[in-house]
Amino acid sequence: MTPCPEKYQRALFVLDWTFGTIYAVHLTPHGSTYLGEMEEFIVGVPLAVTDAVLGTDGEMYFAVGGRRTDSSLYRVSYVGAKDTDLVDAKNSKDADLRARRHQLEAMHGNAEGDLELIFAHLDHSDRFIRYAARVALGWQPVECWRVRALTTSRPRVAISVLMALSRQGRPQDLEPVLTALDDIDWKSLDELGRLALLRTYSLASIRLGKPSDPWREQVVNSFALLFPSESARVNAELVQLLVYLNSSDVIEKTLAVMEALPPELAPDWDRLTERSSNYGSTVAKMLRNMPPTHKIHFAFVLRNLKEEWTISQRKRYFQFFLDAVSHPGAESYAGFLKNIREDAIATCSQTELVALESLISRSLNAEPVETTPPTRPGRKWPQTEALQFVGGELTGRDYSSGRNLFHATQCAKCHRLASEGGTIGPDLSTSGKKFSREDFLDAILEPSKAISNQYGSHEVVTTDGKVLLERVVSIEGKLHV
Repeated sequence: MTPCPEKYQRALFVLDWTFGTIYAVHLTPHGSTYLGEMEEFIVGVPLAVTDAVLGTDGEMYFAVGGRRTDSSLYRVSYVGAKDTDLVDAKNSKDADLRARRHQLEAMHGNAEGDLELIFAHLDHSDRFIRYAARVALGWQPVECWRVRALTTSRPRVAISVLMALSRQGRPQDLEPVLTALDDIDWKSLDELGRLALLRTYSLASIRLGKPSDPWREQVVNSFALLFPSESARVNAELVQLLVYLNSSDVIEKTLAVMEALPPELAPDWDRLTERSSNYGSTVAKMLRNMPPTHKIHFAFVLRNLKEEWTISQRKRYFQFFLDAVSHPGAESYAGFLKNIREDAIATCSQTELVALESLISRSLNAEPVETTPPTRPGRKWPQTEALQFVGGELTGRDYSSGRNLFHATQCAKCHRLASEGGTIGPDLSTSGKKFSREDFLDAILEPSKAISNQYGSHEVVTTDGKVLLERVVSIEGKLHV
């Protein structure tokens, strides 16, 4: 046998197919777990590594290929003077802490765990031991520890047990959990403790039910003054809780946070892009002009908030999407932005849609919609004759042709379909599920036959005799045409 030196016998090997790299991860005991240091072990251009094994001869074998490319098998051998005797991979440093974590993890899935042992480790200095204890607690019958969960005074223990109770409790536990959470001193917590506290509030609402109005107001009053904080991670959690609880000033504060965020910093692994002909140029382009990922989080959280918006705030919010899509991203980047924006548009009133028309009607697609002129019907079709063609099974339908027709005939100027188009008229995205084929055809042939009052236009005669057909709406006490 010809094994490798000791450091590689102890290493984990990680394969990166995209950027043609095999990493050796060297582990150092650190408390109940390990710290890892990555080393670039093998690099190739191209080197689409798919799998690797360590053979009984002590050498490494790895394969390359995939995506209809040629496959190859390589062998890695050590040549040198370093000691290659086989070593025991076990490390005695901090072995007692790892053993304690394993002891707690053995209770995961076991309803007959040692409650005293679990509670004794909920305040352990090692984060991973605390986590193992909290998960083990959740597997024990709630009746055995509910009272202790609601009466524990130590902040770190209280957060852990209240998180477990939020997961495993019943709706009646919501107000006792909120009462116990309210007793925890925010100032006494470090950043990890504050994140855990905020996530426990969120988890209690998700699992046990939405707080009553008095409790909602109390929680909002407790946290509204803390937002924004100096911690970016705490802000990311605070905004979710405050939006969920409809804090009155969360919109303005969140928009201000978004606008104050600096440009995203590119990671330090940009050199890897040179190792991939398929993906490297796309990733490199993104790294040169990083998408505003932190801002996207805040925009995503605000998307479902219906109330308390001013038109000015709405404009700042929707302008963000036009700015964000100017950054390059992966294939789905613009699609994700479109989905977030569509959710937000669905919360707007008809009055807001009119005021925001110039912002929300602009496409987030990288490429404009190119259309070809449609062939005209040649004559006026009565509904009875047209129904003969659409009354049976519709065959030969083509989405691209329909999309072309939607834009070429200018329907998209007023109507919206699948996140494309304007908002002056009704959104047609779900029309096929709302109306019968006869009613749908009737609306196409005679579009002015029935117009909802929320979409009706007004005839405006100016002082110099011009006649305009426009929308007239009242926005924040002023008439807008």
